[in-house]
Amino acid sequence: MIFRNKKGISPLIATVLLIGFTVALAAMVMTWGSGFIKKTTEQTEAGTASALKCATELGFEISGVSCNPDKSIASVKVDSRGSVDIKSLKFRFISDAETTVEDKAEVLSAFGAKTYSGFTKPNPNTKKVEAIAVISGGDGKDDIICSQAIEDYTVNCPTI
Repeated sequence: MIFRNKKGISPLIATVLLIGFTVALAAMVMTWGSGFIKKTTEQTEAGTASALKCATELGFEISGVSCNPDKSIASVKVDSRGSVDIKSLKFRFISDAETTVEDKAEVLSAFGAKTYSGFTKPNPNTKKVEAIAVISGGDGKDDIICSQAIEDYTVNCPTI
């Protein structure tokens, strides 16, 4: 059987349809991609701002530790050397047997000093104290835990 009256779309219409589909597909990819890139950029900017604030404005040091008779920590003196207030400190008390963590939500003013005491989770035979600062994110943002700015102090409690 020979079909002499075949009907189909002309090459011109086929080309126009292909170009139309390509443009529509490109527009969809661009719309999705721009939202994705914007979200990723905003997250990166926020993380960079937090890290920069911790690195440039924060500075503190554990300047002294006093011990209880069981060699647990009685108090820790911290000096602020940065231009930002420290909202709270997370203390880690490390011994051979265990590590305990305690938060102290007491503000340490910029360039100030404070002695923290009254720890509720004593860790006998503490060998090392670490402190991690938490600073304000500012303008209603979440607080920033400056985990890369850890200060430590080797404890040498006298034997009684």
